[in-house]
Amino acid sequence: MTIRTATTQDVYDIIKLNTLLFYEDGGTLGLGIDVTWPSKEGEEYFTHIINGKVSDVFLAEVEDEIVGYLSAFVRPLSSWRPVTIAELDSMFVLGDFRSQGIGKGLVEHFMKWAKEKNVEYVSVNAFSKNERALAFYTSCGFEQYSETLEKKI
Repeated sequence: MTIRTATTQDVYDIIKLNTLLFYEDGGTLGLGIDVTWPSKEGEEYFTHIINGKVSDVFLAEVEDEIVGYLSAFVRPLSSWRPVTIAELDSMFVLGDFRSQGIGKGLVEHFMKWAKEKNVEYVSVNAFSKNERALAFYTSCGFEQYSETLEKKI
């Protein structure tokens, strides 16, 4: 496996993976997610991240096949919490390549990138119903910081 930084030429490959993420989370967890978002807004969104000064997308490749991605950005400073935070924005690894260290490799690459950006904290959001993702991020050293509660009406 190799991990590299994405270029704008990779945007459609990223959108394909992001679409699978949306279908997996939105389609199976029943969370009211618009699973068509990647096809409608993904090109602009990921192009912006790839071209950003404090954002990037990393791709995991196995034998020249893109099997996973991780997008990240450094949050703007806020007055209520004046610390630098890099956010793991989204991540997906193809099912056949899970539990092989690819996700961990992407997170380790993200952590190195965040240190190079001189951030103080790293953050990730995961749906509380996605127990596999929560277990994965916990195994990578992330700890619970806050919880968002929601009620459908």
